Amino acid sequence: APLIRADGSWDWTAWDVEFGPLLDGSAFHGLPRAGVPVDAFYLPLNENWPMDHEKHFRGGYWIESAYADDYWREFRAAAARFAEHFAAKGWTEPMFEFYLNNKVYFKRDRGNRWDACSAPWIFDEPVNTQDFWALRRFGLEFWRGVAAHPGARFTFRADISRPEWQRDLLDHVTSVEVVSGALRTYRERVMGRAERCGNLVAMYGAANRIGTSNTMPAAWCVETWALGADGVVPWQTIGKAGAWQTPDHLSLFYPTPAGPVPSLRLKAFRAGQQLTEYLAMYAALSGQNRAAIGAAVLAEPGLRPVVEKRSEADAGGVRFGPEAGLALATLRQRLGHWLDTKAPAPRDRWHDPRPAVRDPATGREFHVLATP
Repeated sequence: APLIRADGSWDWTAWDVEFGPLLDGSAFHGLPRAGVPVDAFYLPLNENWPMDHEKHFRGGYWIESAYADDYWREFRAAAARFAEHFAAKGWTEPMFEFYLNNKVYFKRDRGNRWDACSAPWIFDEPVNTQDFWALRRFGLEFWRGVAAHPGARFTFRADISRPEWQRDLLDHVTSVEVVSGALRTYRERVMGRAERCGNLVAMYGAANRIGTSNTMPAAWCVETWALGADGVVPWQTIGKAGAWQTPDHLSLFYPTPAGPVPSLRLKAFRAGQQLTEYLAMYAALSGQNRAAIGAAVLAEPGLRPVVEKRSEADAGGVRFGPEAGLALATLRQRLGHWLDTKAPAPRDRWHDPRPAVRDPATGREFHVLATP
């Protein structure tokens, strides 16, 4: 996070040196993507920064009674500082992501310690109405803060494992929703909301286990595109030193003293990403309905997966049929041949999934009814 001086001013010097090259693309000098910044960047804003949660929290599980107005004023001011600084720097391409990922039950699961987690709600994978309601309030306050300085591209992200419980509490508040494999079951609900509200939607889950077919990451990317969503989020990606000796399916990157080394499975994700780009180009050039293209893709042999979960709370993984590898290879060849005959001129983007900045005034207004 930026340094906050004793007088309350912010010192961006070290922060800009560390992260600025990612946000203007200069970090990639000499590479094919030279000058292209990262797609998304996770902001340090949370329920306990820069505000002191212990100082402000007044108790209760409904957010209206949990904090006084000075807490929200400090939060909005911090959001505005990010918006002002990024706009002044001209960092307009990346999506700057406000994302709350703490869970109140970490206090219970980590030795019944109140200091084990600052969140008084389940922000990540919300369960109760109060959790969704608290996310809504944080989102509205965030949008009010960044609205003072337009220019940079901000998003409010929520990870939703149970979209069937979400109702309309986050409509026009979240702009990025990372949904569990329940996207397959509640596709109409999730994608209908995305269409109404202009959301970016990704599906999260686990990468394939080591020793299983590396077709899975590529097939997962293609399946997710065919369902109408915009990307996949593998749960955990950074391995520990022991992953070099002990198989760890969460290690998409392996650590070395010289920096991270990509796994073969990461390259399989890249193959899936490239194939979904073929599909995006085909959709743009053919004029065909994306839903119809997606249905045709999912009808290919092996591209309807079997979901594997060890518990209800498990992020889970999927297993594609043995025909999936041939189906992907054939699909790539057919699309590649078709695109080659069209020979389209290059574009920076064939499809831009980045959501628009939210206007808190456009969302549905809710009122809490006092009980006698």
